[in-house]
Amino acid sequence: MKRGTKDDCLDDDNFSDYIERFHKRNKNELNTEITNGRATAYSGTFHEKNSGDYSFGGYPLVLPPQPPAAFKK
Repeated sequence: MKRGTKDDCLDDDNFSDYIERFHKRNKNELNTEITNGRATAYSGTFHEKNSGDYSFGGYPLVLPPQPPAAFKK
C-alpha cells in the first residue's frame, strides 16, 4: 500500500474526494443500521430508534426493560 505524502493530503481534489467517500460510507453504514432496527452511535453520542436498541461503536448494548409508555415523559 502506497503511503500518501503531505502534498497528497493537502491537494483539494483528493481531500474533497476523501470527504465525499467518507460521508457516503458513513451514510450507507447508518442506513444499514437503521434498516436493521438498531441505533448507531457516532463520536460517543447515542441515537435512539423506535426499537429501543442502542449500540456503541457497533456493539449493541442491552438495556433493562423500559417502563410502559404511560409513565414516560
